Amino acid sequence: MTWTPERRTFIRIGLASSAVGIAGCSGGGSEETEEEDDDEDTDETTATATSTEATTAPEPTETVPEPTEQPEQQTVQATESQRTPYADPEGAIDSWLQNTSNYNGTIQDRRGEDRVSVQVGADGNGGAFAFSPPAVRIQSGNSVFWQWRGEGGAHNVSARNGEFRSGDPREGGGLSFQVTFEETGLYLYECDTHSNFGMRGAVLVEEPQTLSGYPRVDDWLADYEYSGRLSDQRGQSTVEITVGADTEDGAYGFRPIAPLVDPGAEIQFDWTGRGGNHSIDWEETPTEVSNSESTSSARGSYSVTLDEPGVYLYGCGDHRIFGGHGAIVVNDA
Repeated sequence: MTWTPERRTFIRIGLASSAVGIAGCSGGGSEETEEEDDDEDTDETTATATSTEATTAPEPTETVPEPTEQPEQQTVQATESQRTPYADPEGAIDSWLQNTSNYNGTIQDRRGEDRVSVQVGADGNGGAFAFSPPAVRIQSGNSVFWQWRGEGGAHNVSARNGEFRSGDPREGGGLSFQVTFEETGLYLYECDTHSNFGMRGAVLVEEPQTLSGYPRVDDWLADYEYSGRLSDQRGQSTVEITVGADTEDGAYGFRPIAPLVDPGAEIQFDWTGRGGNHSIDWEETPTEVSNSESTSSARGSYSVTLDEPGVYLYGCGDHRIFGGHGAIVVNDA
């Protein structure tokens, strides 16, 4: 199945520095200008592939100090033309970083970290011309925090498809640039000055990890008696679900509440006759499915065959607030 990022991607971007000077671009001399440090509230704007330039620190150092002020925040909206679907994201990373000397084929798993630090101007590619680590795997909502080491001349962070950019290449330590990735997708980036040297990087953004592996199911069932794990019913041609099962509030639930089934499985809903009227009202499905009638009869039944893989969410129209939510995941065989 083709793994395609969202068409409209929202990214929060921040830039910070501990200094007030701006250094010139790499190559030859540099020209310095001075700016006053305005203490204004951060503006949040929407743009297409734009960002604010970083500023320089007075002296390069071996270690990168933490910035003394919060980064300015922006919202950048990438257009459809800037987003590229990747059927094989990991293969795309291998191809993008094939000439990056400090990439060994490993995408560092940083999904457990809210903010991931990446060094700019790390050792690699014949000098201080690398991002370290060059490839990271994070989950949506996490941030990547690039920190300049002050080595290797002027660097910047520039997304290949224009989703974000730290500005023109800058020299010096103490610079930082932060992006918060709200949407899943593959983001390839480079240093404009040293990309041909191999100074490239990648951020692979995935859905937050859950016990079930299906965040939409977990959200739908969050307020109900749900363990966070799917009930594995694969291999069964017919899967029975009890309607009017006991919950803490009464006979208002479904059991099993979240089965995992094979494509083509018949789902048989059987009423207990307890808890009053119940119905199966489909809330979200990959394909159209008809709702059941509402009944309180112990002889009530309703069946549906689910051929299309995906997540099916449903509820009882009369008792959703008492536990009347259920979900079915049809395995992508």
